[in-house]
Amino acid sequence: MLASETSQRSRSGKTVAFLLMVVQGEGSSPLARKRSSPGFPKFFCMSLVAARNLSASNPPVHVLVVVVGVYLDSSQDLIGAGAFTQKIVDFWKDTQLKFDAHGQVATIDVLASDRNGGVTIAGDRTTIVDLPTRANAARAMRDWADRIAATTKGVGVLHWIGHGKEQLARDGSAIGLACHGPKWPASAVQAAFGWAPAINAVDQLTRGHPVYCFLDACRTRDTTEREPLGLDEIEPVWEELHNAHVFTSTSRLGEAFWIYDPSQNAIDAGLDKGALGTQAFLSALSGFGAHQLNSLPMPILPQSLLASAEAFIMRWAAHQTLVCRKPQLRVGHAGGAILLTDKPMTLVDVLKSAAPQHNCEASEDGLTAVKAETATVPHEFRLARKPHKFRFDSTTWSRDISLPHPYMPISEKDFS
Repeated sequence: MLASETSQRSRSGKTVAFLLMVVQGEGSSPLARKRSSPGFPKFFCMSLVAARNLSASNPPVHVLVVVVGVYLDSSQDLIGAGAFTQKIVDFWKDTQLKFDAHGQVATIDVLASDRNGGVTIAGDRTTIVDLPTRANAARAMRDWADRIAATTKGVGVLHWIGHGKEQLARDGSAIGLACHGPKWPASAVQAAFGWAPAINAVDQLTRGHPVYCFLDACRTRDTTEREPLGLDEIEPVWEELHNAHVFTSTSRLGEAFWIYDPSQNAIDAGLDKGALGTQAFLSALSGFGAHQLNSLPMPILPQSLLASAEAFIMRWAAHQTLVCRKPQLRVGHAGGAILLTDKPMTLVDVLKSAAPQHNCEASEDGLTAVKAETATVPHEFRLARKPHKFRFDSTTWSRDISLPHPYMPISEKDFS
């Protein structure tokens, strides 16, 4: 991931990484480690900021957030990493989130580093969380996978933000993801793990459970030919079914971006400081990624979430003068609706071919007008997933135009 100011004039490196790993030397066989209890009455590690006892009828959702904000080369640091971590936690700790089958968030585990020192996170308790070192990440990842597998209906969600690079091997999946600290003491090499063997191990551990991984890291080419280590305890089984759904914020050889200084147009369009791709994923999860149904709540499915995230990434990239590739999804074998929403939303671009350009408004009822977020073409809106009327320069309202998809481009000819 690259650090970006408004026009990309200040880049400090690649930003966003996602790792899954296991602790070395535990258990008599790779998959025989003792499972965690499905109940979590105590905070048993410094990185666990939420641990809730749920009814047996509520499928538990286990969230792991890892933000690697500090690097051996300080110019690569992600400024504001701690504050951005809190935003992710705030999203998932919301008790109003709706999951399929009355699921609820059971645990939120956090590892994070920030150049200003220890990262304090307010979850169900407030604590300085552990650093995302290799050892801590290994412990957190294995505990996370074990929690998911501990009950028949366990669900997993993972965000990892940090630097990454990719080797063109195993169909492009050999992504090296940075951890906090050096590869070994006094080394000048950043610690890193290989994504392909890591996700393969998680697929083995969580087989049949819905797991959703959000990987926000650069996939630019790694020319060092240094193969990052995977999960030490579990040998890859390459024939293993792809159980987890894996979202990446960019495609092969693409860059991901950490935003320091969003432009005013980008702010108006909903972008803030921090990881651009993760903000797009969270916006999609908040309702823009809903799959259209004729009744509420609507499900946020992997494919509709991807369509929404792509629209946000491309819209914000244009406002920041960045070149972004499309996000990608590795479809998993297990899972369905990630969340349910009673407030489905749609990103809308209104195009007008005739000059001069005009101001544009939208309205649900033809009485209350909502101005576009941009004054020039395309006129951008974020609107409720309901029919809307549109007009230019306070003229006559158009007919009702349905907005059934996460992203809707509309032209003048659609008005009549």
